Amino acid sequence: MTIIGSARIDERGKATGGKAGDQKQTTSPDYKGEVSMQNFYVSSKGWYILRAKNPSVASSIALSMTIACNNPNIGYNQARRLDIIKAGTHATAPTSCDCSSLVRQCVREAGIEVTINETKGTMHGFDIMQNAKTTKVAVKARIEFMKNALVNDKL
Repeated sequence: MTIIGSARIDERGKATGGKAGDQKQTTSPDYKGEVSMQNFYVSSKGWYILRAKNPSVASSIALSMTIACNNPNIGYNQARRLDIIKAGTHATAPTSCDCSSLVRQCVREAGIEVTINETKGTMHGFDIMQNAKTTKVAVKARIEFMKNALVNDKL
């Protein structure tokens, strides 16, 4: 069975405005908190699955995600999602993340350079507008980053 980790929603069932730290975590391993683990499932929206080629990098990413999911100091809040970047998955004080910033931090802790490419007002889970200027700029930046990482064997 494959276990995944994710940052889901705050203690009130909302994306923003919740308290820092995981108010819903009651056990470790955590399968019910704001940031927690669960069995892999097939999303109705589909998945983009990227895997590290280097097994030790893959293990490091997985370990960081497991640590984050079981750390009661890491909760969900999109408005303060970048707090995890400063605090790390070993946070000792209440902090916040969202799904993308949590994955970003786990990848950083595995030693992979991560670039933050924020597009204000966008949200995952929606159809991509392929011809929009914002989309073209973001996709171009992602392609260049991945090309560089692949050439330098960082993935």
